[in-house]
Amino acid sequence: MEVSVIARHMEISEAVRDFAEKKVGNLDRLFSDLTQIEIVLDAADGGHSAELIAHQNRGEKFVAESRAPDMYQAITAVIDKMDHQLRKKKEILRRHRKKAARGVPLPGEEEAAFEEESEDVAEAEDI
Repeated sequence: MEVSVIARHMEISEAVRDFAEKKVGNLDRLFSDLTQIEIVLDAADGGHSAELIAHQNRGEKFVAESRAPDMYQAITAVIDKMDHQLRKKKEILRRHRKKAARGVPLPGEEEAAFEEESEDVAEAEDI
């Protein structure tokens, strides 16, 4: 996983960069499909903001933003928001896999099964 820390309107100290990279490392353990993470740090308008963009290997991306009076608080808050998004996505994927394993048709598959059944009934009536 590639991690890049980008600064706008400020210079990043090594301590802030290391802190951000360390916190982002925990996200990789949670959701292993992440290929790239960008952390955009900004110090404007008297506050600090952090934006986190996580790219998944299938092309999907997750975005979270946070503002706080301190840069460390902004980074921690944006990591928590991203953690919540990734956990939610992982739960959705887990539920879909579980339904597919039980043989319950997923949305969209129900219509296809109904159409096949209708064709079978129509053919039986013709005989």
